Amino acid sequence: MEKGETMDKQSHYENFQSLTNDQDRISYLNLHKGSLSQYNINTDNLIKCYTTGLWPWNRPKEELPLSS
Repeated sequence: MEKGETMDKQSHYENFQSLTNDQDRISYLNLHKGSLSQYNINTDNLIKCYTTGLWPWNRPKEELPLSS
C-alpha cells in the first residue's frame, strides 16, 4: 500500500480479524484511526473496551430506583 492511500472497509475488516490478541488490535486501531473514522467507526470507544474489557453487553446494569 502506497503512502497516503487508504484501505477500503473490507481490507480493514480482514486485517483486523487476523489479529490474535487485544494489544495488536489496539495498535491497529490507533494506527488506522483516521481511515477508520471515514466509516463512522469510533476507535476511541473500541480501544477503551479492549483496554478495560467492559463491553456494552457485559457491563453491570444500572439499578433503576423503585417508584413508590
